[in-house]
Amino acid sequence: MFADPTLTLKSGSRLAWYLGTPSVDPDDWMEAVIRKVMAASGAGYVLTEGSGAGGFAALRLATRFAHAVAIPRTPQTDVFRHASPDPLRETLEAAWPGYGYDELMHGYAHRFRIMDLYTDPKWNRGNLVHCVHNAGDTEHTENHLAPMLDEFGVSQHAVKALDGRVVISRPYAGDGQIGIPAHHWAGDADLALRRLKSERPLQGAAVVEGMFTKPSRAPQPRASLAAARRRTLSWHVPAYF
Repeated sequence: MFADPTLTLKSGSRLAWYLGTPSVDPDDWMEAVIRKVMAASGAGYVLTEGSGAGGFAALRLATRFAHAVAIPRTPQTDVFRHASPDPLRETLEAAWPGYGYDELMHGYAHRFRIMDLYTDPKWNRGNLVHCVHNAGDTEHTENHLAPMLDEFGVSQHAVKALDGRVVISRPYAGDGQIGIPAHHWAGDADLALRRLKSERPLQGAAVVEGMFTKPSRAPQPRASLAAARRRTLSWHVPAYF
């Protein structure tokens, strides 16, 4: 329902990651609009959905709302692991000129990768993930699903992580980057909502929660598997950074 304003900065920009700029975080705008809709509709919880780059944005945006559930479909989890460096170069040249990888990870890691958001309690406040991954998509398996599960401390074949907060479904939709067929979406959402209701049932009234106050600092390096694993992934950073 939202357009990525970063795409308007340069005609060659092709992927909507909703990374924003150093001074503008699109998640702020999306959160503000969603909270107005929640207030008007009486909705108590938020469910975010998306595929690929949209799944990455859905994972990130969900952490703005306590006990929200994200349903990413074959999502990206770290934009620096994108198979083609060209879209990333175009985005960074347009919106983040002069910023290198180290600077981005120091001040804006939460926008470029989602693992820290879900392992750091400052960001994850009971959020759930129902990840639907095309088992035939080798690229996203190797570059996004497997590293995410590795950082969560489980094997790449696991069906649950983070004490069951993350659930992974692996239907086979076809070889390569083939999206999950739309006729499966309603069932995915139903399963995710059932989990949400079973873990935190609605009490007949909307949860009262103001705009999310982001942590004063970006998620810091932790003495954890996630932090240690991230330090071993430097070879995935494109050479021009």
